[in-house]
Amino acid sequence: MRTVLSSIGLSFLALIFLSSCVSTSECPPQPGWMRSPELPGYYVGVGSADTGNPAEDRHTAEARARADLASRISVQISGDMTVRTQDDSDGDYSQEVEELVQQSVEKNIKDIQTVDTYYCSSLGTWVYVRLSRQRWEDIQTERRRELLSRVRDLLEPVLKGRSSPLSQRLDRLVRAFELLQDSPLGFELEAEIAGLSGNLSDGIKNEVNRQVGELRLIPEKSEYRSQYGSPIEIRGRLESTSGAGLDRLPIEMYGPENLSVASTVTDGDGSFVLRMPEGLPRAGDFKMRLSTNLGIPDRVRGTILSTALPMAEIDLRLSRIPVGMSLEIRNAAVSRGVEEEVRALFAENGLPFDFVESGNDGGTKLRVVIFVENFPRVMENAPLMAQAWAVVSLEQNGTVLYSYESETVKDGGIDQNQSHSRVLTKLLQSLRVDEELFEGLSTVL
Repeated sequence: MRTVLSSIGLSFLALIFLSSCVSTSECPPQPGWMRSPELPGYYVGVGSADTGNPAEDRHTAEARARADLASRISVQISGDMTVRTQDDSDGDYSQEVEELVQQSVEKNIKDIQTVDTYYCSSLGTWVYVRLSRQRWEDIQTERRRELLSRVRDLLEPVLKGRSSPLSQRLDRLVRAFELLQDSPLGFELEAEIAGLSGNLSDGIKNEVNRQVGELRLIPEKSEYRSQYGSPIEIRGRLESTSGAGLDRLPIEMYGPENLSVASTVTDGDGSFVLRMPEGLPRAGDFKMRLSTNLGIPDRVRGTILSTALPMAEIDLRLSRIPVGMSLEIRNAAVSRGVEEEVRALFAENGLPFDFVESGNDGGTKLRVVIFVENFPRVMENAPLMAQAWAVVSLEQNGTVLYSYESETVKDGGIDQNQSHSRVLTKLLQSLRVDEELFEGLSTVL
């Protein structure tokens, strides 16, 4: 076991060394406890202060003596706990234990007696305190009894019978486990409560993992098909071989990039429906993961669980939207067709369209109207200038869902055919990078 010296203890040794250098004619004789404070049957503490204000020094020295006593108790308890947990713990865990013990001791320590004080103008004020080891054990026995009573009150109502729902059982088990974790006495507390016996922390962990191990998460189907933009419903159920009530347990669905896309809670029989009213943000084939954390908080999940939480995977296939496209170019005099170029610019921007033959009045239709206008030629040999812009609208069953008018672009050529061809090319290039247009189409879809 490692030997631990508190900072107060080091200060005590240093001051003893300094006191040997002071003439005895300037100070009263030093009591023996300043050199050897240990006392059979007691925890002891020594503290000192030397600010030049004796009244204030007395208060400070007494507080430091109490802290020194608490530190000595903490060192012993932490050392014992480290030995008990060293097989399955790392350094970080040991540090947490020491901090927990120190805080607990300082909070619960009482009945400390001031045995003696010492004052010297050159050494300041010294205080010697003690606490009966038997009294400290009595305090710990009382605290163990209180802790056990709180754990019993949490667990017996839900574990003695089988009528309580699983969500309530797990909640009580986790709360009891955290009570034990928050007390240095909880690591070794043993009792028999509602079928749990022996070390309570271990018993609670075993019970939680047993309950979790009895669960299965079963989707209604392994594959779901839908169309982009359509509402999606995923049905399934959570089952337990123990027959426990399964209402109000959280179910989460994760999609691309492992992001949560839907959540719900189970009904009393464990059934659930996950709904995505607007579907996913893009079409395609996706592997979706269904899981539940059973309401066990993140802060304790890694400590209490060794059994994998229930999960399942499904395939979700979202098809593109069949869209008819109509293109109208007004006043243009060009020898080339641009319909394929227009289709391509919408396909390249990630819109979930599958272009189909138009002509039917129903369904979804993308209507593109391109306007071309000539400018008067101001000089005989000047290029012939033209301007163009587009109006894009998305219709569904005859209703306009979205309409957008682009910026106007200008260009020229040696004749009308060239100027119109060049201005159309420039317009299509402008539309291809028009974020407002494609954001609007994506939003309405």
